[in-house]
Amino acid sequence: MSSLDEEDILDCPPAAESQSLEDINVIKMAHKIAESTKRRREAKRTRAQHEHAESVKRLQTKIITSFDCTSKRISNTHRAQFRNLADLLRRKTSLETSMMACAKRLEKAIVATSQELQFTLEGRVKDVEELAAIALRDKQLGLHTNSDAATMAL
Repeated sequence: MSSLDEEDILDCPPAAESQSLEDINVIKMAHKIAESTKRRREAKRTRAQHEHAESVKRLQTKIITSFDCTSKRISNTHRAQFRNLADLLRRKTSLETSMMACAKRLEKAIVATSQELQFTLEGRVKDVEELAAIALRDKQLGLHTNSDAATMAL
């Protein structure tokens, strides 16, 4: 519908003038209805936005509270796990230290035993060399009795 100017109303005949006034009243009423609808829609939108914001705040509070509780529980669990891990690492270090000490003692024992074996073998080699020298000398002199005894001693 088009709006009518006052000049249009004044130029109209009286019957047309009353019709134009009715049209103007209808247009004014339509504008009022449209404005009222717009205000109600805006109020409804504002209320919905406010309710949504409140809902978001409540949900954030719940999430934060839940997160804090879970974090504390996990934190306590992690602390307990770290304490356990630290205890295990101390035990591991103690065992490794003990193993190193045992390995050093074993190494010393092996070195000592190998030195003793080396001295024994060196002595035995000297004895064999002496017996071989005696046997060779006896053979050259033609004496077999002493060399046989020397060979038997080996």
